[in-house]
Amino acid sequence: MTTIKIKKQSATDILMGIFVVVLLAFRDYASSVILLSVIVFTWLLSNKLMARGIGNEVVEFSILKVLFIVLCLFSSLWSPNHTIVYLCISMAFRLIICLCVLLYINNEENLIKTLKFLVLGSIVLCVRMIIVIPPDAWGNSRVGLYLAHDPDNSYGNTGITYVLGIVSSIIIADINCTVVNKKWKKLFIVLFTLLSLMSGSKKQIFILLIAYFTVLVLSAANPVKLLKNIFLYLIGTMVIFYLVFNIPVLYGAIGYRLESFFSFFGKHSSADTNDLSTISRLIFLKDATKVFIEHPIIGVGIDSFKYYNSYQFSWAECNYLELLADVGIIGFITYYLPHMCIISMMNVVKRNKNSIDLMMRVLFTVLMFVDLTMVSYNEAHLQFYLVIVYSYYTIHKKY
Repeated sequence: MTTIKIKKQSATDILMGIFVVVLLAFRDYASSVILLSVIVFTWLLSNKLMARGIGNEVVEFSILKVLFIVLCLFSSLWSPNHTIVYLCISMAFRLIICLCVLLYINNEENLIKTLKFLVLGSIVLCVRMIIVIPPDAWGNSRVGLYLAHDPDNSYGNTGITYVLGIVSSIIIADINCTVVNKKWKKLFIVLFTLLSLMSGSKKQIFILLIAYFTVLVLSAANPVKLLKNIFLYLIGTMVIFYLVFNIPVLYGAIGYRLESFFSFFGKHSSADTNDLSTISRLIFLKDATKVFIEHPIIGVGIDSFKYYNSYQFSWAECNYLELLADVGIIGFITYYLPHMCIISMMNVVKRNKNSIDLMMRVLFTVLMFVDLTMVSYNEAHLQFYLVIVYSYYTIHKKY
């Protein structure tokens, strides 16, 4: 009986490992990801039902997510968008991915395994990038567009950062080397950060800085140590920006875009016209705020702000304002209920001095920042990371 249980656990670990690697490194193979998620979910659910049943955390999270999906579905009644039903089906598949994590991570050992799978998936993605992306594309284009087996699900402009950038922040917070061996830790941070920067996403710089700053603040033993950490952090920040602005290949990939971004906080220069991302985002945010003010309670319908965008047919590039414009205060609160639960559990669960607790706090902080910079409510990777944090705190809340 024990042998069967061990073999079943090993099979579960292998299946979950394959699922995480495929999700991170081959997201553009959308049909395969969907099929694999259904297989993994069915396997995990059947094992739970044959054992001791489904935990409350799975039921509670499912209810919160289904509430949001149902609200989005109802918003089709007053929305100009006729594709909301398909969007809700897509969100249901994202929920299956989340439930795979909740069903698998029922203890800290499986959480650590999942984090290791994330690192493995990131390594596979790096190898794939090196093989697939032409040498002359590095530093000259958004290289994520070359990973596009299914064009509608390619890594696009920022997909690479949502893998390599997020996972690098987790490794940065792994101060006790629980997930990555000490001799490999710096190598992975540099590799993941460098390839993410080369994808042309400004977010990578800020994810890196936020991760390091959060680690320094949370791990400081006393005020003197904190001040010392902040001083070293400022020096490190200046070094990073110096390299980005002075190494040609990095400047071509991201430096000029940062230059355009920073120009809006000082004197406007010719850099403004080199990267339309910053200009368009400011217009999007202004329009989304206006739409929310005019429709504050239930919004204009999920995925419908783009019909009111005066600049181009696009999202608000900010999850907070996108949801406020799309589904109003009611939908906004409904979507962020899991986040509120995490914050509540953070206050209840006593902070541990181990790497895992720090990694979860850093990951959650980074995810909240990312929501400022893009629309994430239906982004598979970001939903996947969120439920990892949720799983960790539900585990420790029991004790």
